[in-house]
Amino acid sequence: MESNGDIVKVNKGEIIIIADGSISVEVFIGYEGALASTMGKLEIQETRVMTEFLYWFIKMNFSNLNKPKRGSAIPHLEKNIFYNLQISLPPLSEQKRIAAYLKEKIDQAEKLRKTLEKELETISALPQSILNKAFRGEL
Repeated sequence: MESNGDIVKVNKGEIIIIADGSISVEVFIGYEGALASTMGKLEIQETRVMTEFLYWFIKMNFSNLNKPKRGSAIPHLEKNIFYNLQISLPPLSEQKRIAAYLKEKIDQAEKLRKTLEKELETISALPQSILNKAFRGEL
């Protein structure tokens, strides 16, 4: 993970990891710009790993690392966790298939979340007397 105190340029599509603060270990695919001092970017060998595959791998396997260092009130990701990180990689075609599958499932979950939020809003808008009758089976 690259971040040495100097201004670090981020290219569109690079994986960024927030290393310090309440949302440390949050990972996202970046846009062009510069990194904040609490962030780092992963240098990727694009001939071996697909960015989206690595993004989902990190998101799914490292979310439990968001724990404060002992004696620290601010969560901090130990950057050496990502130095020399070795991952058994499937072929690029399989990485693409896995990443596409995960994106599809995440999109489906997001659509379901929005539907449930709308239903909850509808229920919340009903007068309390109608809800009481409905729960007693009087409607």
